Amino acid sequence: MATTTILFTDLVNSSELLSRVGDQVGHHIFASHYEKLRATVEAYGGEVVKWQGDGIMGRFQSVSDAVHAAIAGQRATEQPIQGERLAMRAGLHVGETAVWDETDLFGMPVVVARRLCEAANSGQVLCSSLVEGLLPHGHELKLQDVGHLRLKGIDEPISTVAVLWESNSAPHTWTEDESKLYLELAPVAAPAREEQIATIVSLLPFDTQAQFSVLDLGAGEGTLDFAILESYPSSSVIALDGSESMCLRAGACLERFGERASVRLFELRESNWLSLVSSSDVVVSSMLFHHFPDEEKLQFFNTVYSRLRQPGALLIADVLKAQRPEQRGVYADGYDMLARAQSLSTTGSEDAYNVFRERRWNMFRYDSLPADEYPSPLIDSLSWLRSAGFQGVDCFWMRSGFAVFGGYKGSPRTGAGITLDAAIGSARLALTVAGEIPPT
Repeated sequence: MATTTILFTDLVNSSELLSRVGDQVGHHIFASHYEKLRATVEAYGGEVVKWQGDGIMGRFQSVSDAVHAAIAGQRATEQPIQGERLAMRAGLHVGETAVWDETDLFGMPVVVARRLCEAANSGQVLCSSLVEGLLPHGHELKLQDVGHLRLKGIDEPISTVAVLWESNSAPHTWTEDESKLYLELAPVAAPAREEQIATIVSLLPFDTQAQFSVLDLGAGEGTLDFAILESYPSSSVIALDGSESMCLRAGACLERFGERASVRLFELRESNWLSLVSSSDVVVSSMLFHHFPDEEKLQFFNTVYSRLRQPGALLIADVLKAQRPEQRGVYADGYDMLARAQSLSTTGSEDAYNVFRERRWNMFRYDSLPADEYPSPLIDSLSWLRSAGFQGVDCFWMRSGFAVFGGYKGSPRTGAGITLDAAIGSARLALTVAGEIPPT
């Protein structure tokens, strides 16, 4: 017999996840989750005794190490795996245990730790008060008394505390350093930008001389807005972005259009900009909507449709979520191939592509999206657009895990619009003015 601190973890709603993504994808997600937990446990001097499909039983000689490992495991779980965000709970108890067939442990500490894990809520770490009592004097852990819990199969209530830990997934705010890096990598990291811009421009439901207003969410350096204003001489644009440096660059890019272009700083998580939708005929956006959780995407689509004037449109360029490992592999390989080709065509060397790789920018290959980014499968986005009321909902362009999709409100245009070929010319001019591609 040996005194051991036992840690149990468990994923909340794992059965629902399997039902939604399927066994194969679920297996890959759970395997990646296990590797994260195993590495975390071992980093804190512990050992994974066994894996139970969606959680572990671990043991530690140090009570303090066990608690810190549980916190680190929760933080590691915040990072999405193949675009899926998992919810974990954990329980800890300490006492004498015995080895069973060298692959398991048994004893009351095992039972109590398991039951505490089962009693925990999503994101919670529950410990017996015995664990608390054995922590070193002067520890900096924050603990909250949750009383005596009655646990299944245990006669006496267990005095329990919750470990209060700080999440690493606070809402992400785009920094100026990130803006600088994006501008450095944009010619490489933005897939086929000319095609993306031209596709949106040629999809607008207006004749070439029509007067209409565009609201651009996440305008960046203003290239999409430049192409719209260049192609439709009676149009106007309000360009919103969350970065001051991006707003300055957009203002410089759009300066030639005078009062037809307005550039403003905005905060995505605030709602005061929603009033601008009511005075707009079109809402466009590039690489912004994956910052909305799924339920907020649907809510936003509903809001835009109800406020948008008609005829109108909502047109989005964004990254997609791969639903299967085969799909993810194609996206990852295709994105690398495209980035390398763009590096060669715009700079004449692979230097920019090498920076792209060093910064692990290929989110399909490295799971490198921050914790507050929520790409969605294309089919889900199209379904949400249709349920909001949009007509003609479709994917209009797709390449290497990026797509242009959207829908319309009201009648289609009756006259001539902008051809794709003409829109390509406007997009190329916009990218040249913004400095993303060299002059031809």
